[in-house]
Amino acid sequence: MSDLNQQRMEVEPLHVRASQLDIAAKYAIYALVTLIAALRDVNGSLCDSAWAVNRTAQSGAAEVPDMKEFFQFAWADRQYVMRKRQWP
Repeated sequence: MSDLNQQRMEVEPLHVRASQLDIAAKYAIYALVTLIAALRDVNGSLCDSAWAVNRTAQSGAAEVPDMKEFFQFAWADRQYVMRKRQWP
C-alpha cells in the first residue's frame, strides 16, 4: 500500500488513515444530505408558486408537474446521518 505521494505506508499510519477517512466520510455525507434538503425546500417552494399561478389559468389540466416527491427522502437529521454506517 502507498499514500498519495507513492510512498510505502506502514501498518500503523495505514490504520490511522482508514480511521480518519471513516470519520471524515460521516461529515461529508451530512453536508451532502444538508445540500439535498435545501434543494428539497427550494423545489417545494417553486412547485407551490407554480401551482398557485396554474390555478389561475383557464385550462383544467395541470401545466406544471408536482415534483415535491423527488427529494422527500432527504431529511437533514444529523444524529441519523452520523449514526448510519452504510449508504446505498
